[in-house]
Amino acid sequence: METPVAGTVPPQVVEWLLARWRPQGGFEAAPRSLFPDILSTATALVALRLLDQPLGPLAAECFAFIDGLWDTAGGFVGHPVDQTP
Repeated sequence: METPVAGTVPPQVVEWLLARWRPQGGFEAAPRSLFPDILSTATALVALRLLDQPLGPLAAECFAFIDGLWDTAGGFVGHPVDQTP
């Protein structure tokens, strides 16, 4: 599978993705979402990685966010308010 070259994607795409990051540590699905979720966070991280975007301090924040969604019963919840892994 070929990965996209960062130069072929308009810079607005990267800006839009980065604008979805929230102080809670994850990425939201769309503007005005209520909170970040695990799927949107994973998708944004993969997309930014494929675009060779450095995450800098966001990487640790995202790791902490994802780790916080781990449920000791086994599995992850989808978002901070979700009760079912």
